Amino acid sequence: MKSYVAKIRRGLWCSLLLLQPGLNCVAWALEFDEIPALVRERNQHTQGAMRLREAAVLAQGQLTRSFLPRVHGAVGQETFKTGSQKRESQPYGSIGASVNLYNGGRDLNAERITGAAAGTAAVQSEQTYREEVKKARQLYWQLVSQREVAALIQNAVDQNATNLNAAKNRIRAGLATETDRLDFEMHQIELEQDLARLRLAARNTERSLGVLLGLPEDSAVPTSVAVGHAHQDELLKDTVNPATPPALNILRLQAERARDESALAGRWWQPRLDAYARYGLYTFPERSFTEQDERIETVYGVQLSVELFDGGTARNLARVKALEAEGMKLSYEQTAREIGAQIEGSKAELRLTHELVHKSEEAIARSKSYLRRTLDEYRRGVKNSPDVLSASERSLEMHRRFAELRRDYQLARAEILAVTGN
Repeated sequence: MKSYVAKIRRGLWCSLLLLQPGLNCVAWALEFDEIPALVRERNQHTQGAMRLREAAVLAQGQLTRSFLPRVHGAVGQETFKTGSQKRESQPYGSIGASVNLYNGGRDLNAERITGAAAGTAAVQSEQTYREEVKKARQLYWQLVSQREVAALIQNAVDQNATNLNAAKNRIRAGLATETDRLDFEMHQIELEQDLARLRLAARNTERSLGVLLGLPEDSAVPTSVAVGHAHQDELLKDTVNPATPPALNILRLQAERARDESALAGRWWQPRLDAYARYGLYTFPERSFTEQDERIETVYGVQLSVELFDGGTARNLARVKALEAEGMKLSYEQTAREIGAQIEGSKAELRLTHELVHKSEEAIARSKSYLRRTLDEYRRGVKNSPDVLSASERSLEMHRRFAELRRDYQLARAEILAVTGN
């Protein structure tokens, strides 16, 4: 964790000082593979879920604790007046202990319930972590895509400025009219507006990503300059077991807990056996002896207690919990099918986007050639400004679509990674 913080702080100083001459500073950039570690160490949703998990684990051990003796004691001073006797003040005190010998199996059921709760908390902690990592990964690629497209638009702005100067030269030479200049000037305004909006969107995405990663408020988050895409993605070949997602494990554990709660409620009629012992000093109103020695009492014994009738409350609760367990089981089966379908759908989307990226690579090469030829023909007077603007817009759109396809590929990939836990 300290290494990440050090890198972040160092990167922020580099960004603020803009790598001034003489500054010995290496710029920090957030690597995609660093996201899981940062989320686990600095994200407060993840940290909070881990605390809840620790609390649920500490709640276990009820079965063992139920057979440990319960020791209680009390001391005090009491002032009283009985009938016509004079007012007196006497000390009192007692110490005692009781041990559970048998509780009708209820302690075992209670231990199972706390075990299921601990298991549920552990799975929920993992689910929270996966969800936060997924959101951070998606925001990361969203940010990279926005910055990549912003760079494309900036290049288009620079190219349009060059085209505008060329148009002015042609106008002075009598080879074009003022409409050429107006075409490029209006296009310049549109590009600058798009660039301003995109930069604002990127800053908002950067802010959201920084919050997810637990970075200082309004931190700069340097990233890679382009959205990555692996031509041979092993994720498309993996066999995913739909029984592994946390959502399913939570339903399974909740069903187990409901069954144990039903069994616990169903044991309401089971007897309870306790051994107890007590030693105490009582005051005169409690023991009618004036001498203190006569008010000291030692007691020990065994007690068997049975609940004879509770108005049907426990029996009704047992039926309620049994129905809850059945409902959880049905929900588990349905959710397993839905997650399986979701995984297959995400894989199909990943494959399609993968193919579209490759096709887009071919279109990019053609759009570059088309724009280069159009600009050359414009300089030779064969094409006019609408031709150049059309070629520039098509080229920019091709590049933007290519960046967005790679972004969509990474977003779909993050979905699958979150489900599989990779």
